[in-house]
Amino acid sequence: HEATQFPPLQTLITEVRYLQQGLGTRDLELQFTDNPLLGEQKTLVDKLAHVSLSETSSPQGMHVAHPTIATWLVVDEKTLETHKERLINRLKDVEARITNLELRLKNDRYVKQAPKEIVAQTRSQLKEEQELHDRLTVEIKAFTA
Repeated sequence: HEATQFPPLQTLITEVRYLQQGLGTRDLELQFTDNPLLGEQKTLVDKLAHVSLSETSSPQGMHVAHPTIATWLVVDEKTLETHKERLINRLKDVEARITNLELRLKNDRYVKQAPKEIVAQTRSQLKEEQELHDRLTVEIKAFTA
């Protein structure tokens, strides 16, 4: 029973740590509603995610992306706005890299004359940048939802 509880908690802790790193802060309050697993594992989540976990009937803050556990990270407006600006700037950088990689791959001379490994690496980089673009877009939309 406990072995099946660990993967969702591990995913939640990883996501909370990722958010805290992006926000540039730790030891925030993490709120949840009606979740016996989090209630039982409060000490573990507090320690591993560097949060203060609390149950509430009316959560507030930034929703944490997780497929099965609904939680909210309580963050002040200034920190949220700074984080959103960082995300937007990062998205612009990613878009520039995507454009550069797409132009490179549209160049027939590059595709035909460059070593196959280099072209494959460029395609791989493009895929990674597109995935990052999608993730950043979702994160930015979370601020306007």
